[in-house]
Amino acid sequence: MFTIEEILFCTNGKIVNSYPALRVRGVSTDTRTIRPGDLFVALSGKNFDGHQFIKNAISKKASALLVSKKILLPHARIPTIIVEDTLQAYCALAKYHRARFSIPVIALTGSVGKTTTKELLGKVLSSHFHLLKNFQTENNEIGVAKTLLQLNNKHSLAVLEFGTNHFGEIERLARMGQPTIAILTNIGDSHLEFLKNRQGVFKEKSNIFRCSPRLECIVYNSDDDWLATIGIRYPKTDVLRFSIDKKSHYQAKNITAKGMRITFQVGSEKFSLKTLSKENVYNALVAIALGRKFRVPYAQIKRSLWNFRFPKGRQNILKVSGRWVIDDTYNANPASVSSALNALELFPSSGKKYFVFGDMKELGRSSRTAHQRVGRLSADKGVKVLLAYGTWSRIASEQACKHGVESHHYSRQEKIVEYLMQNTLPADVILIKGSRGMRMEHIVNKLQACHF
Repeated sequence: MFTIEEILFCTNGKIVNSYPALRVRGVSTDTRTIRPGDLFVALSGKNFDGHQFIKNAISKKASALLVSKKILLPHARIPTIIVEDTLQAYCALAKYHRARFSIPVIALTGSVGKTTTKELLGKVLSSHFHLLKNFQTENNEIGVAKTLLQLNNKHSLAVLEFGTNHFGEIERLARMGQPTIAILTNIGDSHLEFLKNRQGVFKEKSNIFRCSPRLECIVYNSDDDWLATIGIRYPKTDVLRFSIDKKSHYQAKNITAKGMRITFQVGSEKFSLKTLSKENVYNALVAIALGRKFRVPYAQIKRSLWNFRFPKGRQNILKVSGRWVIDDTYNANPASVSSALNALELFPSSGKKYFVFGDMKELGRSSRTAHQRVGRLSADKGVKVLLAYGTWSRIASEQACKHGVESHHYSRQEKIVEYLMQNTLPADVILIKGSRGMRMEHIVNKLQACHF
């Protein structure tokens, strides 16, 4: 995969210990999965230090080490490369490796629905291509680098999800991944603690277009006011627009919710998704647009969307002791909470509707007003009982109560599970949502383990 000389060139590192001419077979940051012949990269962060596992890497026959501090290796003659920053070096290796391939690389970002869009794209395109894509939500620098380093000659297409919560991250990801097609799904109130406001979100997210050196095509949601005219800025680049409300290349019409599915029409073609969220139609439009760009027949796209199962924690519909549980626990921001409540309102059940809500994090100065809106929106969408968990969610609970919703606030998840077991009945619907740091999936797991 890499010679020592290539590693030194990419990383601007310095070699210690004598070494034979060799080629590492792969790159690993995890001694639990490292293979003989791999380069071990000792990444360090706030809560971990890969340098502590160097002996493990050597014992598992790593062929070389990439480190950021001088280490003592009294019993090992192993090529060791010292760099200023092992993460930067890891990303440099990924960028170098990606440049070896001329295949189309699709990258996407946005405030809501990135992983679902990536998985929908993967479902459609993998029917005709040997596809590489991020595993689950590995969308930061480490995850994207890890994905790129898996590229091999069997791959004919790659799909990369780019995540960010600080300025500059999308630029680094775009320069590393060098996408030929870049997608921006939407601009919303996400990560405002660091990106400040929607203008900051737009500035950061739109770097996926500005900072991609091989860009040939841009794809964006023309219903989004921040994105509506972005194609004008790239007159020499192919543009694909998707929408529901405005005219575009791929516009969804006749959107209808029936049972547990949404159906919609693009041109003369009809599609169906197992979801009650209108917002997921936007995600599906991306998959349709790119499917057609790569000449996937409409019949195959329809089958892929019909059979698609949403990733865990993203509006998954579960049946638990006769109750319906909508597991939307992966993350939360104002737009995704609104989407989830819209889906709850449309849910075809005669039972009461419960909303278990955990804090939305990283909203900065917008936190109070954002949580107040959730309380009011809960009432508008037919929530009968709101069970709040966390600090900010108390504000949503208070606001919902003012608008006629029975509301309770808890500091322990066990109390929420206890309430649901004692008060819900078969046919009731329970929506569970909160930011990643709130670990709301624990409530889903406890409900599944219980017998009502």
